[in-house]
Amino acid sequence: MKTNIRNPFLHRVSNGGRSADIPVRSNVRLEKPPANSGRAAIRKLLRTRMSALLPALLLVTARASGEGVVGGGGGPASQPKLDCIPQAQRDAIAAAIAANTAAPRGPNPPDAGPAPYPFQPIAGTVWQDRFINNFVDLDPSSGILDWDCTDFTYDGHQGHDLDLRHFGEQDVGVPIFAALDGTVIARHDGEFDRNNSLNPSAVANYVVLDHGAGHHSLYWHMRSNSVAVALNQVVTAGTQLGLAASSGYSDGPHLHFESQLNGVVYEPYAGNCQTSTPSRWVSQTPIRRDTYLGMFEMHGTNNVSPFLPENPPRKGTFVRTGTFQTISCWFTIYNLPANSTYRFRYKRPNGTVFYDPGTFNFNNATAYRKAQGWWNYTLNPDTSGTWTLDVGRVHQWHAHGHRAVPRPRHRQRADQPSA
Repeated sequence: MKTNIRNPFLHRVSNGGRSADIPVRSNVRLEKPPANSGRAAIRKLLRTRMSALLPALLLVTARASGEGVVGGGGGPASQPKLDCIPQAQRDAIAAAIAANTAAPRGPNPPDAGPAPYPFQPIAGTVWQDRFINNFVDLDPSSGILDWDCTDFTYDGHQGHDLDLRHFGEQDVGVPIFAALDGTVIARHDGEFDRNNSLNPSAVANYVVLDHGAGHHSLYWHMRSNSVAVALNQVVTAGTQLGLAASSGYSDGPHLHFESQLNGVVYEPYAGNCQTSTPSRWVSQTPIRRDTYLGMFEMHGTNNVSPFLPENPPRKGTFVRTGTFQTISCWFTIYNLPANSTYRFRYKRPNGTVFYDPGTFNFNNATAYRKAQGWWNYTLNPDTSGTWTLDVGRVHQWHAHGHRAVPRPRHRQRADQPSA
């Protein structure tokens, strides 16, 4: 069974190339269009490509004259105030499971404890396609503490949140899989699945599996009408349970994956702040802590803010009109250090700098685990070819390119040079 999907909208970020001193480049071509081609054909000449890591964030600047920044901004992703599964819903699920006496129970794991999970239960690669935004909060007080003694969680959280990048991925369909062999002891479907604000009364679509000997796993926030298993059905590890979405108490598409033993939540990761049990993973994935980019795209509008969790526009080909036009970008960024600064440079096909407004502050007094940002600026490209937008902070540059093409002319011959 294939357990890894490829989002057709986005380009995957590689695990390699993390050195802060090595520039990363991605280019787009600016070419002469075919004879008699219209704007629609020109725009098909290129699909933007990206390979980058990017640190950047907060920007509000007025345009002076000619080339300049019109505006922009950004900020950290919000965190819920309650656990992904409000207590009232937990009580209802517990009652339903207790009443389901006909359900066959899953296979018994060894006495040493729950069987280890062989894979993350969602399609995609963690820290590339998927971002684990929250682990189990191990601090019983009002503070927060993850298994690695840091803050990848929020107060009272009882599972793992594996984020999709936006609703566009939800629309494509991101499968959720059974993490182990087991039996479906609870399921629910048919609820609204596109919540972008937190509502404790919103009901989620979900599946609960019994793996035997008191071991349960919970799969939350599924897409409406996607639950693919029946109550009391026996499933094997890797069986598709449904699709990830934003039903229930959620403000963006993700999977809340929770582990319980005898009714008590446990953290399957082991680390310096979770030493009471060994890791419950066949191969435990460490937390990625370097600054890296989740998405980096260009577009031709001046209004994409704030864009998450919606799927913002993308554009890879700009037609040169001889006048100023909006050439903008947006991005998501992970693990941004506090008090970061950034700078961007817009380069011609020959590598010379066309526009460089200097260095700006993000104005982030604290580190951001996950954030979004955007720039809107007006430029008038003076030649056709592959242009590059470099964005970075000190000693760390990343790039995105686009294609600029001349405006098509009526009855232009194939051998006629373009402007």
